Amino acid sequence: MVLLRPCARVLPLRNHVSGPLALRANSTPGRPAVSAPIPLTNPQVTPPTPAPTATPNPTPAPTPLPAPEPAPTSAPEPVPVTEPTAQDIEGTKASTEHAATTTVNEQTASQKHEDAGDGNWGAIVAGIAAISILLWSASRWMRYRSLLDKYGSAEVAKAIMRRRIWQGMTADQLVDSRGRPVEIGQEIKKQMTRETFKYDQTGRNQFRTRVYVENGVVVGWKLR
Repeated sequence: MVLLRPCARVLPLRNHVSGPLALRANSTPGRPAVSAPIPLTNPQVTPPTPAPTATPNPTPAPTPLPAPEPAPTSAPEPVPVTEPTAQDIEGTKASTEHAATTTVNEQTASQKHEDAGDGNWGAIVAGIAAISILLWSASRWMRYRSLLDKYGSAEVAKAIMRRRIWQGMTADQLVDSRGRPVEIGQEIKKQMTRETFKYDQTGRNQFRTRVYVENGVVVGWKLR
């Protein structure tokens, strides 16, 4: 009689059975329970949550202001036209005449003031001229009296005052009449001394007036 070994064939089957069948095989009475292997599964990797990025707050666009409503235009009230009365006309005429009279008076006063100023200047100039004439007359009178006392003749004094030259006048009378000469040319001889009084020089050795004097008396002259 051949005895079979059930355990040798049953064990491999148990090892390949999973799930409820394995549990049942393992729960056989008189056998220790064998736990089924837990299959390994790929772990699910959760991707990291990206950090929220701060979005810039957009600048709000300016709100356009509403256009101002045009003010209601009202037609100007007509100005009543009143005709000037006779009193208004008379008042305007009187004021115009008063203004014209005032302007004329001011112009007249200004003209009088200017005339007075001109008159004052004229009086000053006339006074200066009168004083000059008086001084000139006094100086001539004093000169005439001096010549009269010097030569003792009114005719000689008057002739000298008029700057005249005549034959027979002395050299001193010639100097009093014409002044000192620019140059005197002298020629001396045995019995005579001849001199030439030269006046009014116009150039080198050129004179308009030459007066010839012999022995202190004028004997002639030459004018150019």
